[in-house]
Amino acid sequence: MEAFGAPGVPPTWASSDKDLVGAALGTARVWFTLGHGILNEVFWPATGRPQIRDLGFIVAREGAWYEVKRVQSYTLTTPAPEVPLPQVVHRGEGYTLGLEYLADPSRDVVLVRYRLEGEGFRLYPLLAPHLGAAATTTPPGWRGRRFTPRKGWPRWPSWPSRSSPGPARVSWAFPMAGRTFTGTGA
Repeated sequence: MEAFGAPGVPPTWASSDKDLVGAALGTARVWFTLGHGILNEVFWPATGRPQIRDLGFIVAREGAWYEVKRVQSYTLTTPAPEVPLPQVVHRGEGYTLGLEYLADPSRDVVLVRYRLEGEGFRLYPLLAPHLGAAATTTPPGWRGRRFTPRKGWPRWPSWPSRSSPGPARVSWAFPMAGRTFTGTGA
């Protein structure tokens, strides 16, 4: 079964409007950019090989949904100028979504941690792949793959919060051109 309107819009490059460029501080061969407050590109195994165009999020509750990239109400900070640990906080009508990005120093992986606050809101990932710079085809082994949540990391102690500790963390993983893209959240 195919989705309505399949195969979708023709592939395009990510926006050139970047907030930050990130890279692993070790032997890993993964680089990423942030733009409009979301993961805007992931490159592997070299900077000329985009694998993901963008990984955004939809925040939804009964009767309403918001694509955080389109809302454009976010702040981006790092613990210090020399510390490559960007933290993005999106604020919208009744919700706050915090995202933290880290390129693993020893694995070809970008880690994404999130925290969503707001009554009745749920978070949905919105992935636009490049898949080896050829987004017009589905590589062997990718058809039917899913973005799967798994129980994982401990509570994020440094996260600014107006409420109680909140729900348990969940980690996400899905293959990225033979590797794994991993994220975590609540």
